[in-house]
Amino acid sequence: MRDDLARGRGTEPRPETPTPPEPVGPAPAEVQPVTEDERLLLATLTDQPKGMVEVVGRMRPEDFAVPSHGQPHHCLGALHHRGEPLDRMTLL
Repeated sequence: MRDDLARGRGTEPRPETPTPPEPVGPAPAEVQPVTEDERLLLATLTDQPKGMVEVVGRMRPEDFAVPSHGQPHHCLGALHHRGEPLDRMTLL
């Protein structure tokens, strides 16, 4: 029917635009505690770098609910892999 209306007005029908997908992830009310937990994890790994041994092989940057927390985790893992020191200044 939509195509008929368009042609009746002398234009070609436009392709239908797909509906955007529903956002995947925690509800906004759940994000705050998760954000704080992720910040605590990054701070703890920085203060106690021996914990990287247990975490580096199990967690990936995409495991973080807040995407901007995945990159520091990735960087800390790379530094750990190279045997370089981890500290708060490096994390900042």
